[in-house]
Amino acid sequence: MWRQGSMKKIILLWPTARPQVMRQTHLIWHNRAVVKPDILIAVNTPEQQSQLLDFGNVLVVGDNRKGPAYPTFVLGKEVNAKHGDILILVSDDFYPPDHWDEYLRSAFESYSGSILVNDGHQFGGCMTIPIMDYACLLKLNRIIYHSDYNWQYADTELFLNLSEMGLLRDLRLTSPVFEHRHWANGKRVLDEVDVPGARMRDYDILTWERRSKLSLIERLK
Repeated sequence: MWRQGSMKKIILLWPTARPQVMRQTHLIWHNRAVVKPDILIAVNTPEQQSQLLDFGNVLVVGDNRKGPAYPTFVLGKEVNAKHGDILILVSDDFYPPDHWDEYLRSAFESYSGSILVNDGHQFGGCMTIPIMDYACLLKLNRIIYHSDYNWQYADTELFLNLSEMGLLRDLRLTSPVFEHRHWANGKRVLDEVDVPGARMRDYDILTWERRSKLSLIERLK
């Protein structure tokens, strides 16, 4: 069992367009935690919200923008915490190890910033599961994924921003696996929520090419 550090609050930030899948995945996060985390959810429609009312605070961000980038942008603006609290941007297809919260509290015990953990798939320059403390979010001007993106490359920009700010600790070679069961690595079937992401790839590539040439100050606006 990982050594438990100070009892920092952990908040799951969870954009979803799959309320029932989200429920099933959240139960795993809940059951594998020693101390149950808080959660803030963002959905696209009131109908999706109606399926998750028992979670309490579920934000409706509208259905004009497909993909997780805009809901994540809204979550970053809405969450309130203390500087040492830990934030995790969770997706419906991410699965944590047992006692994952103890591991994260230990990782942030004497550290402020963000960490990269092993997702079992991606070892490139992107943050597929952003994990940071609240002080780090404030230094990012509350921008986890920028709203200019739809689906892809927002996590690449986040990696760039945190790297330039000296707020990124790469633990992928030593961390337990927070497994990403993505259709691209064959761990689940592509579904109707995934389809728009493939269609928006070219737009997001051009957005990344444009925004990567901006200064850090400009990217954090």
